[in-house]
Amino acid sequence: RLVGSEMCIRDSPNVIMKRAESFHEKQGYVEAIIEYQHFLDLHRNHVLAPYAQYRLALSHFKMIQTIDRDISPIEKALDGFTKLIQMHPGNQYEAEVKTKIGECKDLLAQHHLFVAKFYYRKEAYLAAAKRYKLVIDSYPHTEVAAEAKYELAKTYKNLGATDWSRDWLVALVREHPSHDLRDDGLKMLDKLQEENPDLVVAQNLGKMNTNPLASGLPP
Repeated sequence: RLVGSEMCIRDSPNVIMKRAESFHEKQGYVEAIIEYQHFLDLHRNHVLAPYAQYRLALSHFKMIQTIDRDISPIEKALDGFTKLIQMHPGNQYEAEVKTKIGECKDLLAQHHLFVAKFYYRKEAYLAAAKRYKLVIDSYPHTEVAAEAKYELAKTYKNLGATDWSRDWLVALVREHPSHDLRDDGLKMLDKLQEENPDLVVAQNLGKMNTNPLASGLPP
């Protein structure tokens, strides 16, 4: 009975939370994650459950390194923050959590752009194109989405797919009018037109009615 009592004490919400907080404050994030998850497994309906979910995700977030390293902490942090929003809408951490979700998505986009550029330098253009497309499709509202469109246009140009190259340049120019790469995109469009006289490039991009993203680009 004594052993059972000790187990009950160890599994009480306050004791588990105290252990988790102690690990977190000492930057022992792996141990903190285990304890926060243990809390949620046993006390998912507790008043501190939203806080435990928040600190669980935050522990993963604080384990993030550079974008050229293991991205699993980014993915786990994103999953944890997203779960908090879904399971506890309107929680007191929501504003910060939404910011953190945006940061996670931006980091993932940067990672995939980094990998795509690596493939591009190796002249593995199909692999590069796939990664650039992943950035555009999965993270369309991140800062690097415009750069991915520009790089994808370059990649398709190297593959000889001038129509697709043109379409992504048009997408860049139309959808990111204030981006630093817009002028480079216009210059590449001019060069494509010069090298391929039969290639149709709109004279007034602002009045184009067609959607360049609906041109049957490969996944």
